[in-house]
Amino acid sequence: MDLELIEQGDGGELIKTSNDVSVIYGFENEVYIALFGGNVMQDTPQKRNLLDQDLSFWGNNLLHPNDKSVQYNSKTERALNTIPLTSAGRALIEQAVRDDLSYLSAIGAVTASVSITGVDRLEIDVTIQQPASSAQNFTYLWDATKQELIARQ
Repeated sequence: MDLELIEQGDGGELIKTSNDVSVIYGFENEVYIALFGGNVMQDTPQKRNLLDQDLSFWGNNLLHPNDKSVQYNSKTERALNTIPLTSAGRALIEQAVRDDLSYLSAIGAVTASVSITGVDRLEIDVTIQQPASSAQNFTYLWDATKQELIARQ
């Protein structure tokens, strides 16, 4: 069980029901946070000088200091902000998506595809197939002009 997050174009928001916050039992938050919730500026350094500014997500060093494979480093969001939307760029962004989601392969088959759907528009499709369970599909729409996630379906 997790608190439900949605994307409305300005970062994730918790969903409130009439008397409580809404909860989920799937992987909606996991995929969203893996792609858009980590370090946009840099990967968490394994070793660093304590005098150097660390622009990475504080939770990585606190919760997973020795396991880079489960740290949130948001290669996807960094790629979306820095790589042009060309056919070559699309392939690089798709690889960043796969890298960010690679840790989920422990729970099932994860597939990801990235498509350029219009001028400065990109669609990211993710499917998680757990054994003996139905597949869960997630779609994210990116506006490169605004440099923001504009929808999550």
